[in-house]
Amino acid sequence: MVARRGGAIVLLALAGCGTTATIREGGLEHHVRIDRSTPSALIVQTNEGERTIPRAGISEIDHPGNVLAVAGMPFIALGVATLRGVWNCGDGESSHAFCMGTAASGLTFSVGLLMTIWGATVWERSHRAAGEP
Repeated sequence: MVARRGGAIVLLALAGCGTTATIREGGLEHHVRIDRSTPSALIVQTNEGERTIPRAGISEIDHPGNVLAVAGMPFIALGVATLRGVWNCGDGESSHAFCMGTAASGLTFSVGLLMTIWGATVWERSHRAAGEP
């Protein structure tokens, strides 16, 4: 049951966090993948193919992956806490309002770690392709 719920959470998180950046150019928003950059423009991939967006017109770039990277951290913390026995189901205490077994704790930690690594990797790739410091 816990594994199924954890799998559903990961699936929803990954489905909600793509690999496209949101580039604001004047009053327009472009949801594109940044392939590379020059000092004066970003070369991006759209559904229609490659396109160049001049840097002078860009007001903001929201890189993908940052939300997923941060969203994975509470799963890591919960997994570590339960693996250390904070909410151990097998300690004989009946006063626990919440407890997780070792397998569920390991799964929770793994899910959080994968979310954080994947999000950070996607963010770094987009940031590097845009040529930002």
